[in-house]
Amino acid sequence: MIRGNPWWYVTLLATGGAAFLGWWLSDFSSTPEVGSAPREKTRQEDRILSRSLSIKPEVPDSQKSHRNSPAALSVPKEWVFTFGNESDLNAFLYQVAKLGGRIMGVIPRLGAARIGFDSDQQSAAILEAAAQKARSANNFVVAAPRPSEPIADTGGPYLGFGTEALTWLGVPMDNSTWGQGITVAVIDGGVSPDAAISAQSLTQLDLIGGTSVDSFEHGTAVASILGGSESGSRGLVPGADLLSVRVLDANGVGDSFTTAQGIMEAVDRGARVISLSLGTAGDSQVLRDAVNYAIARNVAVVAAVGNDGIEGVYYPANYPGVIAVSAIDATGRRGEFSNFGQSVALAAPGVGVSTPGTNNQQISFSGTSAAAPFVSGTVAMLLAKNPGLTANQAAELMVKYSDDAGAPGRDPQYGSGILNVNRLLTRNQSGRIAPMKNDTGERKSLRHNL
Repeated sequence: MIRGNPWWYVTLLATGGAAFLGWWLSDFSSTPEVGSAPREKTRQEDRILSRSLSIKPEVPDSQKSHRNSPAALSVPKEWVFTFGNESDLNAFLYQVAKLGGRIMGVIPRLGAARIGFDSDQQSAAILEAAAQKARSANNFVVAAPRPSEPIADTGGPYLGFGTEALTWLGVPMDNSTWGQGITVAVIDGGVSPDAAISAQSLTQLDLIGGTSVDSFEHGTAVASILGGSESGSRGLVPGADLLSVRVLDANGVGDSFTTAQGIMEAVDRGARVISLSLGTAGDSQVLRDAVNYAIARNVAVVAAVGNDGIEGVYYPANYPGVIAVSAIDATGRRGEFSNFGQSVALAAPGVGVSTPGTNNQQISFSGTSAAAPFVSGTVAMLLAKNPGLTANQAAELMVKYSDDAGAPGRDPQYGSGILNVNRLLTRNQSGRIAPMKNDTGERKSLRHNL
């Protein structure tokens, strides 16, 4: 991702109208490829905001302390309510129907409802009906960055991974059985029907409807990192079962309520690992509750930290218990686009990762979105190889056997260090010595410049 072109820019597509969409796409198509010389930075923030004066982003208290954090945009004319019990929820829904409000979604186990309204008067009446019984909040916009977007900053071009990310991590050539018996859920924009996926099985669940599945290419790229075929791009856990839950539209835009629904569906359908290469600046109670629902059921939740290059990890990566992932290039250098903060757990490959997109065309996938599935896949591998392992124990192993980077010990940029699959595989061999700080050993010979 280009620093200065954050996720929240993409979210403006949800409310900016067709004219704005056409302008944005034409501007986007002129950007350079990964590894090209950095282009001159522009004031895109001002340009975009000047075209969207009608949008009034709301900043929750939990975000106000984030330095330079962009505002959390919310879906217009919607509320999300969370009740303490299903009885109060049902009584409220009856009142909403009488008031003419739109019941757009319900998650009974979380006591949550997504309600649409058409006027300020109707909104006030709905809020009054929920008073004393529920928490009311905005339905925050959730977005994923485009995977083919280039990387540029004042530090010069990065060293991309190309097709060598798995080798760089220490994954052996024969990993065809990795992940067997484990279901990994990809909460994203769907997977292209012609994607080169060799996972044990691929199940698709669409929570938003429509005819276009992953024209944005994002979900397909994430799924390929996990379960890609040998003929396309080798996946990390081709033996796993993949569950694709579509919560983002063709422009990579969704909302916190639908993302929460996706997490709940993934858990209830048996997922042991949930991979989320998306995020929002808005702290949503329903999204937090869905994450807690997963963690309480021994499900590993892995999420990208965000691509704005700011201090402030996006949600759901910023929730306790979530494995928050930042991105590095093939030298182990943190991408300047990668958000940072105390919630960061690990860093993983996220620059110039070659992976199939739609129509099985190879794309260069960059960003924390690319980094997250490497960690998700590693968790699935550990769970498959060690059936008695809990999700939390798998996370602890990844942290323990990561390569220290940045400041000594845990730091806001790399978390506990850089993911090292080879160290995890050989951790029980006698005579193994943990590498010194920033020592990636044989990895150096695998680096290549894009």
